[in-house]
Amino acid sequence: MKSTIKAFVTTAIVTAGLVVGISQAKAQPDTFTQERVVFQTVEIDAENNQYGTVPMIVRETYDTRYPGLLGGNSLLKREVVQVASEPLVIWQVTLSSSDPQGSYTPDRRAAAVSTRLTNLADSLGVTSLEEMYQAGVVNYEGVIFASEEPGDANFQNVVFTLSPGNRDQGDVFVEHLQDFGDATASGEPLYN
Repeated sequence: MKSTIKAFVTTAIVTAGLVVGISQAKAQPDTFTQERVVFQTVEIDAENNQYGTVPMIVRETYDTRYPGLLGGNSLLKREVVQVASEPLVIWQVTLSSSDPQGSYTPDRRAAAVSTRLTNLADSLGVTSLEEMYQAGVVNYEGVIFASEEPGDANFQNVVFTLSPGNRDQGDVFVEHLQDFGDATASGEPLYN
C-alpha cells in the first residue's frame, strides 16, 4: 500500500513538473518560430549510384536571447512539417570536372544542388520552386539557373548543369521545377 501511494505521489509530482515545464516553455517570449523550404540529399539506389534531391518544409524555433555561432539566433528545435513523396531530381550521371576533388559523382551533385537550392530559397526568400527557374547555357553547358531577368545565365546563378543526355531538355526541367513548386507535379522525378 505504501509503495502504491509513493508511486502515485511520485507520478503526481513528475506530472506537475511536466505541466509547469511545458507551460513555461510555451510562455517564453524570447523565442520565435519560422517555416522554411530545405532540400535534402537521399540515397535512392546505391548499387546504381543514384541519389535524389528531396524538398521539405521544416519548422524551426529560435532563441533570441543567445546569438548563434555565426550570428543570428540559436536554433532550439527543428521539425519536419512536410516531405515530398518523390525526389525533385534523381542524380545518376557523373560529370567531368577540373575540381580538385575530381569528377562530379551523383552523390556530390545531389549534395551540392540540395545545398544550393536551400541557400537560394533562404537568400532570395523563395517559398516556391516556380518563382524564377530558367534554362540556359554557361561555359558551353546546358544549365538550369535562377534569375529574375530572362536569359541572364552566368556562373553565379547556375543551380545545376544538365547531363549530356538532357542538354536539350532544359525547358522540360524548368517546367518540372515550376510544376513541383505549385504542387501540380506528376510525382515522377526527372533523371539527370
